[in-house]
Amino acid sequence: MNRSMTIIMPAFKEAANLENAVRDTELALANSGISDFEILIMTCLDREGKHDGTPDIADRLVAQKPDRIRHAHSKAFIGLGDQYRKAIGLASRNYVMMVPGDNENDSSSMPKILSHLGEADMIVTYTANPEVRAWYRRFLSRWYTRILNFLFSHKMPYYNGINVYRTEDLRQALPTTDSFAFMAEILLRLLKMGRTYVTVPVFVRPVNGPSSALRWKNIVSTCKTVFRLRKTL
Repeated sequence: MNRSMTIIMPAFKEAANLENAVRDTELALANSGISDFEILIMTCLDREGKHDGTPDIADRLVAQKPDRIRHAHSKAFIGLGDQYRKAIGLASRNYVMMVPGDNENDSSSMPKILSHLGEADMIVTYTANPEVRAWYRRFLSRWYTRILNFLFSHKMPYYNGINVYRTEDLRQALPTTDSFAFMAEILLRLLKMGRTYVTVPVFVRPVNGPSSALRWKNIVSTCKTVFRLRKTL
């Protein structure tokens, strides 16, 4: 299969990080030997109908490189799972990879990830340096992975990585949840479909402030999704 990539880059209130995330990703793709790619920036308004300038930055980046960068903006607040579903519908390349616009992921890991293209149906990544994250995030992430592996009889190292999928596979395994469990849902659906995988460690950068995924409301929503999937998958 042609080594063409759609990079989905969700960016919610990432005015301080988006431009660097895009530039780092472009450089990493070039260093990976990927010449056919698009970066699809996904933005939306907050619950009050406002934004911090992130959509404007995305528009400026598109104007600079319209052949490489695209921007899909929702004039309302939508969950990350919904953003991802919309992005899959817009993806025009053979493979899809999500790279968050917070620029947390160290782009130096991307060439190693993409060197495994074609070895399996999926490239599943996991964090190689979790110690840079807060202890409570590491604790919750570790137990989240253990619980999912127990409930679904797998031995995955991580469920929230910047994984690489075939676009045609993703369109058969779209997430049904808007919660932060949408990445786990995709992976679990594809594993149930018998898709093969390789695992690759990646490095992340320290990020200031708590992750929005760790808000109580999001944790409850994720738990509900997991137990619903246990009944249906």
